[in-house]
Amino acid sequence: KLSEVVMHDGITELGEWCFSSTKALDTITLSNGLAEISWGCFSGSGLKWVSIPDSVTTLRVYAFSNCAALEEVEIPDSVTTIYDYAFAGTKSLKTIELPAGLQATSYGMFDGSGLETITLPEGMIGLARDTFLDCKNLTTVVFPDSMELFGEYCFARCTSLKRLELPKNTRVIEYGAFNSSGLEEILIPEGCTHVGNYAFSDCDSLTEVVFPDTVIYIGDYAFRMNDGIETVVLPASLPSIHRGMFMDSSIRELVIPDSVTVID
Repeated sequence: KLSEVVMHDGITELGEWCFSSTKALDTITLSNGLAEISWGCFSGSGLKWVSIPDSVTTLRVYAFSNCAALEEVEIPDSVTTIYDYAFAGTKSLKTIELPAGLQATSYGMFDGSGLETITLPEGMIGLARDTFLDCKNLTTVVFPDSMELFGEYCFARCTSLKRLELPKNTRVIEYGAFNSSGLEEILIPEGCTHVGNYAFSDCDSLTEVVFPDTVIYIGDYAFRMNDGIETVVLPASLPSIHRGMFMDSSIRELVIPDSVTVID
């Protein structure tokens, strides 16, 4: 069974899925001539540790997905693009340092991984859909001030995530961003304008949310089925309360601002 691979630097390309499902492969030395890690290249392999050479600029879709034994990845700052689901299902991966030039995550980048802590790099502006979906061990996330966008379901079902302070440049929280998470407290900064449908639905440990007055849209079912919610402070500039905002929730106190003209 193939357990170790050492590549010479003349190797410049690895084919799609070329080492996928090699369960016995736990050690690899990559060529310094590689420009990218191809689609599904190591998906489902037995790798425990990998150091990516600084010749690499791109990690393709599913590059290291479902590497259940992968505990450590060294990614150089030469990497500027990491595609969808690159580290999805990496159950043993507890933390990772992302490259300094990465401006955004991709769909499902860490979906179902074992991440516990992560510090996102300065200059990153957005989290894509499903970035940390089902990261049930995730407890700590450090955001750069540059972060503006929290994509759909980016922290959905992160049941160990208890507290988040969103960065000062946050503008948009999209559909279901924190759906079914373990949040007990979230701090939303001035400057945020948009909170999408189902953003905080099924967050049963969340008891209070205070929105800054810059928020002008809170979507449908934003707090649907929140069994712990007691107080929500709505923004003074909110023009309407959308459908099912507090449907099947335990809301006890709500002050509707004078700006509201429509209750759906």
